Amino acid sequence: MKVSQWAYTGLAFMISSGCVTEHNTVPHQTTTLKPAGNSASQTELSPTQQAKLDAKIAVEQGNFKLLAFTNRVINFPGIDMNLYPLEVIEQQCGVKYLAGSGDTLKLGESTEARKALKKYATTYNLIVLKACQSFHKNNQK
Repeated sequence: MKVSQWAYTGLAFMISSGCVTEHNTVPHQTTTLKPAGNSASQTELSPTQQAKLDAKIAVEQGNFKLLAFTNRVINFPGIDMNLYPLEVIEQQCGVKYLAGSGDTLKLGESTEARKALKKYATTYNLIVLKACQSFHKNNQK
């Protein structure tokens, strides 16, 4: 199934325009993701490509916050919550709660857009989690 260009545009807009609710649990990490490139290049990237680019920028800025879906139970796409409990993630990396990522779709919301958002968050989280772990490992006393 092919995701429409509008779904990617909406995804890029949601991620880069502040439709993210931040739960800042790590006081020294207050930087936020900056939109990568211009809007024309963003619409040409797949969710995976955009996630890799955004994760690289976040890591370079020292922003290790992982993207969370706000379902009945908070989850981090791509992250095994049995290995990384919420408390550990909040303490070590930080959390960004994605607006519009709840259990139900809103009227008119596309399932393709939700799948693209999950794919984006999965790729992003795997890259940023690895960087977060490396940062903490290298900075232990």
